[in-house]
Amino acid sequence: MHAMTASLRLVFPPISNQHADWLVEDTAARQRLDQANIYMIAARAQIAFRNVVFDDATAVMSFDIGFSDLNIPARIYVRDLIEELSANTTGGVDIRGGEGYIQFADNLDNGTMQVLAWYTPDKFLFDVWRGYRFVEMDGDHRQLARYELLYIGMSQDSAFRRLVEKPHHARLKILTNELVRGAEGRLSEELFFFLFDVEPLFISTYGEEDEIDDIAVEMMMDPSKRIPNAALIEDAEKAFIKMLNTPYNKRRYPNAPAVANGLSETVLERYGYSIAEVVAFTLEGLEFVGGYAEGLPCSNEADFIFVDGQTASFVDISEKRLTEMDGPADEGEGDPGDAIHES
Repeated sequence: MHAMTASLRLVFPPISNQHADWLVEDTAARQRLDQANIYMIAARAQIAFRNVVFDDATAVMSFDIGFSDLNIPARIYVRDLIEELSANTTGGVDIRGGEGYIQFADNLDNGTMQVLAWYTPDKFLFDVWRGYRFVEMDGDHRQLARYELLYIGMSQDSAFRRLVEKPHHARLKILTNELVRGAEGRLSEELFFFLFDVEPLFISTYGEEDEIDDIAVEMMMDPSKRIPNAALIEDAEKAFIKMLNTPYNKRRYPNAPAVANGLSETVLERYGYSIAEVVAFTLEGLEFVGGYAEGLPCSNEADFIFVDGQTASFVDISEKRLTEMDGPADEGEGDPGDAIHES
């Protein structure tokens, strides 16, 4: 049997609509952003850094991060961060910031500054769930990483260019029609872009009497014989649109996984998609939860879309885990398969 699991992994931290235009001319950022093929647009009330304090003795910056009514203590270990990024700062480190950003820069001898590191609140969350040793939070960062999903798209070239550099129809429509989520924010600061690369893991399994077929050998030995990346990207986009039913996507792909240029006509018999980041995307009546596992292609904490032949299913991993913990259902109490929602 030929199978695949594919993870959507962010190439860059979540970007607000306001910050996106600032990154167009950032060469270093663009090298990463242009690697993305799948993008999602989501909204969440603005979070901020509050009560920022820097301790000169320990070189630790402490603050609260969150909404106006939910703030979680957090900190940045500045000395370790600077030593990692630049062992030889020339004129000392300049620290600037406010509710929306924190910046660390090296004062150069010519009177200019070179930015060493920067954080928006959502970039800080990203570094926390990725487990970077320079950042720390006392509470559950998942409370702040829940976004209302509005649109899903893809580009075979560059998702960032497709979404940001051109007057993207969904981006403009959302900015025109959506209302702010929080009392303190602006919609431009509450609208976020998630730029993903799709990382596949192909698996072939055989029984004792099975023979390894020529296709499996070719896929293992010759990269040109593997599933085309273009087909994978198109299939992933259509699978997420169908199963999550995002409000600003006009085309719903009701026949997915049987779609043109997808994976249904390849050698794959079963495959699945998950989000390899600690974010939760909410929609009406549904929440799709991601999970990050360092060094692994996917996390056991993540929901996933499962395709078996011509049937696509949404697997809510929390419901499935509860079902497994409770044991087999007694007669009349429901089926353990209830955690899998087919379409």
